[in-house]
Amino acid sequence: MCAMKTIYAAQSELMPALIEAYRKAIYRIEVGEQPFDLRVDQLSSGLSALMQQREVHCCGLVTASNPRGQVRDEADNARRHHHLLRCVDALGYAHLTAWGLDPDERWPDEQSLLILGIPRPAACELAAEFEQNALLWMTGEAIPRLILLR
Repeated sequence: MCAMKTIYAAQSELMPALIEAYRKAIYRIEVGEQPFDLRVDQLSSGLSALMQQREVHCCGLVTASNPRGQVRDEADNARRHHHLLRCVDALGYAHLTAWGLDPDERWPDEQSLLILGIPRPAACELAAEFEQNALLWMTGEAIPRLILLR
């Protein structure tokens, strides 16, 4: 389901405004007392340091919240997040808590996972299983890339 190249808005069934919301979002990674933020297509020194420290060459940021861009209530999103946690744990990947934050405050905060060392096809499959429109993918260059799944 996840092509090995980024799908751009002209090739996607998603509304351009939704894609823009994903691109503008702040993705906060909780690392001890020193959280750091990721932004699509922007180099992250915090991510680079984390990947070097954890000795991983790739990672994906996946949420289970608000499938297909449809806002769900907190209880449903919490249930979905716990299921995502169980899946990632069963796959054996280390992960950190992350949050998708809308700087325009139109969307609720989305609890997510930064999954360390997960290959891109597995990250895409996991996001698709949770009916997500997109995920963030990062390699050793430490620049988050938006991958659209629909």
